[in-house]
Amino acid sequence: MATEIRGRLDATRLSEVLDLLEAGDRTWSLLVSDGIGEKLFYFSIGGIRMVAQGGRAGRSIGDILDGNGKLDREARQKIEEHAAAKGLTIGEAAHDLGLVSREDVEAAGYQQLLEEVFDLCLWADAEYELIEGQPSPRFYDTRERACSASHDVPDFIRTVRDRQRRWLELTQQSGEGGVALVLTEAGRRRVSQDRLDTVGRVLRLVDGRRTVVELVARS
Repeated sequence: MATEIRGRLDATRLSEVLDLLEAGDRTWSLLVSDGIGEKLFYFSIGGIRMVAQGGRAGRSIGDILDGNGKLDREARQKIEEHAAAKGLTIGEAAHDLGLVSREDVEAAGYQQLLEEVFDLCLWADAEYELIEGQPSPRFYDTRERACSASHDVPDFIRTVRDRQRRWLELTQQSGEGGVALVLTEAGRRRVSQDRLDTVGRVLRLVDGRRTVVELVARS
């Protein structure tokens, strides 16, 4: 009988979910919803795919390629026009125009998916369903955004865990009820680097007064 686990997604439950995914011996479908947004992940053998709707939109492939120094504003406009005309994704259009390599697109897709999974560490009041096997047919319905990566799932999950550990090194709970976050010295150094990834954007909002819920809402 297929394993099914449901409940509130807190830090302990997320760690348990990651344990199962890291084992890499089965395929899993993970649905997470906080009443505002919803993400559905499919962890197959050798790859991960996500579809999502509502909530906070993560960085697009174009944003990541731009942030990695692969595109400029003029190139982005050409890519968007080409994608719209040909019915391609931004990554496909960028490669089709010869502006980036296939490896660049795959690396950006991996980075995008990594940020979408790490984002779950910041969700509050979320419910989850982890079901062994393939997702329901609605997984293949049109959603607002989607991303995928061909990658070893256990290795991918270990990278997510490493980001979790680094997040805990960068922030800590304040002494005022333990609900707000403040930056550690490492966190302040990270903000000074002015990086535009998910962690950098959220860290810039940490001021000792905002809770995780407020940070998520603003990020």
